[in-house]
Amino acid sequence: MILTLSNLSGSAGKSTTLIEIARIAADHGYRVLVVDADANQTATSWLDAEPSPGQLTVSDVLLARLGTGHEVAVAAVVAATSLPGVHIIPATVALGTDALGLLHQTAGDRRLALALNSLTPVYDLILVDSPGSPTAVPLIMNALTAATHTLTVFAPGTKEKGGIDAWMKTVDEVRIGTNPGLTVAGIVPCAVPPANAGRDYADNLRAVQEAYPDLTTPTIRRSVTVEAAFKRRRPLRTTDPVHTDYLAVWDWLTTHTLTLSRMVASHDPARGADPHTPSTQSGSLDRNDGSSPLDTP
Repeated sequence: MILTLSNLSGSAGKSTTLIEIARIAADHGYRVLVVDADANQTATSWLDAEPSPGQLTVSDVLLARLGTGHEVAVAAVVAATSLPGVHIIPATVALGTDALGLLHQTAGDRRLALALNSLTPVYDLILVDSPGSPTAVPLIMNALTAATHTLTVFAPGTKEKGGIDAWMKTVDEVRIGTNPGLTVAGIVPCAVPPANAGRDYADNLRAVQEAYPDLTTPTIRRSVTVEAAFKRRRPLRTTDPVHTDYLAVWDWLTTHTLTLSRMVASHDPARGADPHTPSTQSGSLDRNDGSSPLDTP
């Protein structure tokens, strides 16, 4: 499964939600890959995975700078993170400029989808962090075209509430143009202030819940601990109430819209194993031991 997290208003909790889903999925024994397709590189920084000079990044994947044997080389871009069971294809700030090159590439909006084909048998869940700016069209199109499912977030402000309809329109356009099977997994209300913060917030939240009753997840409360966790380059503490909120979102998603049903093959593409080794299918996922498929003994 490839789940792209995207929104069009920015600063609404998208990357926080991605990190928490990655962490919770790994805690449940799923093998997780994060793809940072956002030039802000928040996911890369949060997972303490900033590339060293000369290290391959998502830019090399998108611009096909990997040479021959492309599928094997894509696995070589995958890097370790600070979270056990979670790997990443990292980004740098150069991604914003590099992405402009996609406008002149053949099948430029499908580059990420083609690259991830070889990794879907290896990971139970691939999470793509898409840009939160509507101007980053090449990256947004790649992130949504590669996805089987997409999830958006919004803070209950008036501008952010209006962005939901625009995001839904974008999803419809992607379905028509490049990815007819794209499924909306949910809408996550993030940074929700307490009830005494003002009526407008409550009204905006209620409007989205009423407009999309089957897609709106439980809410994520506003808290200063999110910024503190980012500065520590660690996920939220297990005792943090915001983490408890995300556990409720995870339960909602896995009950309503997300079915993780692929048992991944036990092989290491970085060591030359065939990335197309058939995987065993079942009605539910047999949980693994929490190790990552690219970990060395």
